[in-house]
Amino acid sequence: MLSGGLIISQYYEGASDNKWIELYNASGVAIDLAAGGYRLGSWNNANREAWKTGGTPGNSSALTGTVPAGGTHLIKNTKAALPSYATANESSAACGFNGDDSVVLYTGATYAFANVVDAFGMTANAAQDK
Repeated sequence: MLSGGLIISQYYEGASDNKWIELYNASGVAIDLAAGGYRLGSWNNANREAWKTGGTPGNSSALTGTVPAGGTHLIKNTKAALPSYATANESSAACGFNGDDSVVLYTGATYAFANVVDAFGMTANAAQDK
């Protein structure tokens, strides 16, 4: 996996479309997501492990915005109803997971395992509605 400061710091899988991913910038400099070619992809259900072998994501979105040094970037499902304390920076179809899927942060227009920055996944529904 590439190093560079960004990690998936939170995965929220709520009921219905209430799903979010939080990215954290652990580096000492701001990271421009669009300039860096960052994307968020999801591999769902039976294909949840295919990101490890070069499989194409079921959904992916190019990310935009800048994550300040030591700051976070919140990505929500396009239909999520945010709680009053959360403000999403952007929406993504890749936030359509249901508790047994993989979510991968990577760079480049086309997915390649060599460009994985960080990943989160479950092999059972352990994360459903959590």
